[in-house]
Amino acid sequence: MLQHPAIETVGVIGAKDPEKGEVPIAFVKLKEQYRDKITEAELIKWCKENMAPYNVPKEIIMKESLPLTATGKIIREELIKEYTKMN
Repeated sequence: MLQHPAIETVGVIGAKDPEKGEVPIAFVKLKEQYRDKITEAELIKWCKENMAPYNVPKEIIMKESLPLTATGKIIREELIKEYTKMN
């Protein structure tokens, strides 16, 4: 997904799915010039055209920032907690 010109940072988690067992959910921080100019549907369409079917996220959640460690790695546990609260 980082190859898409609008995406600055992405963190992916697995979410339980009754049919597939687990599906990818992507949290995305867009580059400044693309904010409010691209939709989740457009990003998913791009993913379907450029990624393996099993890697295409079921849902893309756009955020202003993603939780990072001091070394700049995405804290997936925080994304999991946030997604759990949302659902």
